[in-house]
Amino acid sequence: MQHPPSVQEPASENPDWRHKKRQAQHMAHHLALGIFLLLFGALALLKQQDLLYIGPLWHFAPLVLVALGMAKMLAQPTPGRLADGLFMICIGVWLSACLMRYAGLSFANSWPVVLIAVGAKMLIQALAGFFTNKD
Repeated sequence: MQHPPSVQEPASENPDWRHKKRQAQHMAHHLALGIFLLLFGALALLKQQDLLYIGPLWHFAPLVLVALGMAKMLAQPTPGRLADGLFMICIGVWLSACLMRYAGLSFANSWPVVLIAVGAKMLIQALAGFFTNKD
């Protein structure tokens, strides 16, 4: 729809504005995730070097990934977000199970679970993209 030069489209209808908003949300997401990973890695390193005592709560730290995965799936449900959320949940549960040695799991004997989770995520995203042409 063409408007005279004096009339501008509302910001909510301007595709350029939506693109910039999406970019800002994407950048904020990466910034938050980067800060989280830096802090989590620093705590893990300090704990591993016996410079910090966290206690048994450390074994439940990966459940933060489960919560983030659930939030990602519920915030704006798209096929891509569903795949990302399920992946984060799987990795969080796997990390917790390894740290707690649930059913004898360790990082050494259960690393193929990560390969399965990555493959499943890629498959879900590819199929979802094929069927919906979104994300």
